[in-house]
Amino acid sequence: MKHIFCKKTLSALLVAIMLASVFVVAFAPSSVAYASSWGGKDVDTLWYYGEEYLDVASAKEVVSGWDLSKVSTPVVIAVVDTGIDAKHELFADDENGVSVLSKNANGDILGYNSLTGADESGNVDISDEKSKHGSAVAGNIAMLIREFGFENYIKIYPIKANDQKADTFKLTSLTSALNWAVNNAKADVVNMSLGLTAENIADLKKNKKLTDTEESAFATAVENARRNSVVVAAAGNNKKSDQNANDFFYPAAYPGVVSVMNQYKNELYSTSNFGATYTLCAPGYGIWTSKGYQTASTYGTEQGTSMAATFVSFASALLKLRYKVEGRDIDSVKLAKTVSALLTKTLVKNDLTFKYLDLKSVVSGDLDNVKYNYETPKSIAIKHDGTLGTGDYAGMIYMRTDSAKSITFLAQVNPVGKVDPDIENTLEWSVTRIKSADDDTAVSDTTIIGKGTSVVYTPSRGGDFLINAKIPGYAAVQTVQIHVEYGNYYVGEVRVTLADEAHKNASEAPSSATLYSTETTRFALTGVQYLNPDVETKWYVNGEYAASGKTFDFTPKKAGTYYITARYGDEAMVDYQYKFTANVKSFVTRPLDLSMLIVGLVIAAAVATTITVIAVRKKKSQKPSSTQDTQNE
Repeated sequence: MKHIFCKKTLSALLVAIMLASVFVVAFAPSSVAYASSWGGKDVDTLWYYGEEYLDVASAKEVVSGWDLSKVSTPVVIAVVDTGIDAKHELFADDENGVSVLSKNANGDILGYNSLTGADESGNVDISDEKSKHGSAVAGNIAMLIREFGFENYIKIYPIKANDQKADTFKLTSLTSALNWAVNNAKADVVNMSLGLTAENIADLKKNKKLTDTEESAFATAVENARRNSVVVAAAGNNKKSDQNANDFFYPAAYPGVVSVMNQYKNELYSTSNFGATYTLCAPGYGIWTSKGYQTASTYGTEQGTSMAATFVSFASALLKLRYKVEGRDIDSVKLAKTVSALLTKTLVKNDLTFKYLDLKSVVSGDLDNVKYNYETPKSIAIKHDGTLGTGDYAGMIYMRTDSAKSITFLAQVNPVGKVDPDIENTLEWSVTRIKSADDDTAVSDTTIIGKGTSVVYTPSRGGDFLINAKIPGYAAVQTVQIHVEYGNYYVGEVRVTLADEAHKNASEAPSSATLYSTETTRFALTGVQYLNPDVETKWYVNGEYAASGKTFDFTPKKAGTYYITARYGDEAMVDYQYKFTANVKSFVTRPLDLSMLIVGLVIAAAVATTITVIAVRKKKSQKPSSTQDTQNE
């Protein structure tokens, strides 16, 4: 085995030890000494640490010269598993109070439980009492971090995603875990030493333990995670090739995921899944790591693709750290591809050639001339977290709600994983409002709402929309339709309605009517009860402004066809045009009105006659009698 130090350096080190002096190399990791002992085992005795495989010694020699002062924030590895045993020495604080675990300012371990969340006091259970699988997985990552002396620069963020048994992972829990890893933990790398075959997923759905929506949500979460982090997943231990789609192991088989097969020396281990679906190999047999529960120094060996994945997760974090040290920027998609692109060592299985991990290439490979063999974008598939409608709205996103809700869209550019991420990131998202769910005639200009492979869109009003995804300069285009009915923002077509029922039966309103010259017809917008009172609605008759308000009372003076339009805020008038034909008759032609008129005239005549008679009689009573005058004389 090649040792990190030359003889001269080793001699100097021995002298330093005898003198009990401590020498620190500028900008070097805090503990670069090789031949570390963990659980009584010197790591230089581990087969996979050797020059022919991981070549840990050479890698450590390279990183000893890194200027780590340029690193302002640590690289975070989220371990989605069964939790950890925080009492184990691999996770404990060192003599300087530094831990490999992510902690807050108070020194509390940061973590998440995707099954239970936090209790009333804000405490999160990340213990690994039953399974110990998560402790073994995180333990190997912790050992590598400590071996490189990167406790300050690479951190583990544990996310517990099951209920104490290693075989009880649920896709809903994993979905929540992935979303937390991306949105809250801000993980640079996500390790997922777990999974299900396609056949397992089909059985769960058949037995009503998994819905199509839940499966889709998980796939979307994986796609979103790999756009924001390097997602590393175990290829599985079912001894299956990827020739049968039912044998695909997920999430490893999802596009863009760095999926890891199990390597033992120069061979692919017999239990490992394998095939072109998966990315690379890494040591997965006889892996020395933490064992037991609530014991500070219990170690043992583990095997499987679960352990193989941990090496690649560490390598991904190591590469991200290298980019930070060198002052380079790189997104997660390209970082995931770079890890395997830098590798040169290979092994063969069933006439297939697979690259396997060596850490020296990760820390010293030529970053300026990486060969990716990119292909031209052929097509785009859009994923989203919206709810699909049924009936007339089948196949489109349907939303009926009283408040604005956001929809996350993800664009998967095909062939997946073979298109330059820099080209993918030029993808444009736009929205066009259309006339109706079954009429895609545009009624608004197309507006750019974002760039890149994902976008979050919140409709500002109700209606029907087309979400468009395209890469400028390429033929690849995809569109998704949305139908939205929002509370205060929903506006439909103009309809004739009753004054007190402006929001009801609008679709059944008549387009013509016989009216009498004294009658008023009320027009309103469908969903008038949802109109924002702060937004003015203006009404027009045959293009002429008539009134403002939520409703419009219209009294036609003559028969004819009238075009009633409304402008809600700054919306175009034509959106809400209603053709209404009125047959106008004089009010006296209506029997009731005529009867009322006759009755009114009779009453008026009677009243007039009565008043006249009274007046005459009153006048007569005031005139003096001639007989009385004569007698008085």
